[in-house]
Amino acid sequence: MKSTLAKLAVKLLQWGFVLAIVAYLVRDIYRNDSLPKLWNEPKQWHLLAAALLVTLSAVTLTIVRWHWLMRAHDLPLRMRDALRLGFLGYLLNFVSFGAVGGDLFKAILAARECHGRRTEAVATVILDRLIGLFIVFVLASVAILATGAWRGNTDPWLQAAFRATLICTAVGTVGGGLLLLPDFSRGGLLRLLGALPKIGPFCVRMTLALLIYRSKLGVMAASLMITLVAQTLFVLAYFLVASGLSDRHPSLGSHFVIAPLVTIAGVAPLPANGLGTIELLMNYLYTSVTRAIQGEQAALAIPPDLGVLVSLGYRIVTLIVALVGVGYYLTARREVAQMMHEVESEHVHSLLDAAADAESESDTPPK
Repeated sequence: MKSTLAKLAVKLLQWGFVLAIVAYLVRDIYRNDSLPKLWNEPKQWHLLAAALLVTLSAVTLTIVRWHWLMRAHDLPLRMRDALRLGFLGYLLNFVSFGAVGGDLFKAILAARECHGRRTEAVATVILDRLIGLFIVFVLASVAILATGAWRGNTDPWLQAAFRATLICTAVGTVGGGLLLLPDFSRGGLLRLLGALPKIGPFCVRMTLALLIYRSKLGVMAASLMITLVAQTLFVLAYFLVASGLSDRHPSLGSHFVIAPLVTIAGVAPLPANGLGTIELLMNYLYTSVTRAIQGEQAALAIPPDLGVLVSLGYRIVTLIVALVGVGYYLTARREVAQMMHEVESEHVHSLLDAAADAESESDTPPK
């Protein structure tokens, strides 16, 4: 009973936070009368259509990357099945707690399809997310340094965000490099993980599944490159949406700082895929980053609440792309509904059953 009440309280707090942010944005928009003015400006519909195609291409590339990681483990998942699960996960991002929620659904579905190799299937989803997040940090760091944004702003919050981004990129680079080096501990890490109560076998199996990529450096290099292309396309999609909605918008260089920072914030498990929170952040970054890179006059030229409109426009673009997953959902409604119930109820035993597999399967490392 206490556990149920605690979960209910957490959900009420989460949704209360989202509703408070949305209410603040609505009040600000109403006070400035900004969205009606922006909406009445001429639209470049061909640029908005281009943003849709670019986003679809970027999402497809991320799914291709995941399929490469699956094939590196010789997992029996065809490209069309990877596309099915990938677009389903992308669709479910909009009905669960952010991108992590969509990944969790995808991991459970992939684990069910790869009978006897569930741990490896889950490991590929984890690695796929880590690669994507790492490249977002790299792209943001390069843009922060290349545009000189870190030098041209006195906003303490933005400076803190820049420093945190650069530090996380450095830590991720060093950590990723160490994982690819030979195991100098002679199995000490695996023994330590294996000693953990209950989850020890699962952690060992998961670590072995990830470490197999030490011998798959070609796959890792290709995955990093295709991720860089995909994330660049996502930035371009934001810029195309902004260009299609208004001719007074931040530069492309500014978007290479703004879009990755928004993507990083979008990883947080917020209800409604961060509705309101992301729009508020986008509005703040549109002014602050533009001021840091292009100067005060350029920042003042940006219409009030343009960041909100661009963020909402980009949401519409991604929702249209997510409709690809609707077709896959309709063919497996019962299974997906069951997965949603398991995740929302935090009964993710289908995912953690891989720990039992680690004990029942052979002790030899994965192929």
